[in-house]
Amino acid sequence: MRYQAAYHYPGSRNFHRSTVEKRREFKLRIPSLVGRRPSLIALTKFSLVIAGLFFLLVGMAHFFTAKEAKSWQQLPVTITKAKVVRSGQTDGSPIFMAEIEYQYSQNGKIMKGDRLSLRPIRSKSPGAVKRQIAAYKVGRTVLAHINPAKPAKAYLHTFPETYLYGLIVPGLALLAMGLAIGQIQRFRKMNDEREAWRFGEFRGRVLKPVPVAVSWNSRKG
Repeated sequence: MRYQAAYHYPGSRNFHRSTVEKRREFKLRIPSLVGRRPSLIALTKFSLVIAGLFFLLVGMAHFFTAKEAKSWQQLPVTITKAKVVRSGQTDGSPIFMAEIEYQYSQNGKIMKGDRLSLRPIRSKSPGAVKRQIAAYKVGRTVLAHINPAKPAKAYLHTFPETYLYGLIVPGLALLAMGLAIGQIQRFRKMNDEREAWRFGEFRGRVLKPVPVAVSWNSRKG
């Protein structure tokens, strides 16, 4: 009766398994443009990470500033100017922005302010800007957030949620997409290495046939 092993492991001293083509794991590196053409996946992953970091950092800076300004003391202010002005143009299209001025009394002094929010209101449509400042007509009295440490610094409204959902959340989403692409590449690399190990892809070596084990009864016969 003869027995033959189904698989023979030759050991790692004399045989070396060939490695398949290695895919790079997720690392924040600038794709090289010299010598070889960067892959579309590498450029996509790099662009997603950079864009995500930009939106996240800018959004966090505006969010915490707006959140702090929201806790400032609110005082009544009187609107002295509210109109739409043309500030310039991009791509041949004019850009319109809101121009607002107001005044208020602080510690017996008349102060002036011109900030509607942290970010200036801009749009290619003058009607869109006009709708956003429709509540601030000249002569109207509204509440504004006044900085107690610097009374000259004031905002009519802050809206920190705008930066949370408009910048921070999209930035996190872009970062997650970039990280997901990197993890997919890493798992594919691990799978290729596992396949190479299972199917015995050796480097330039041919395995010797496994000796057949012969039973004692067959020898006597």
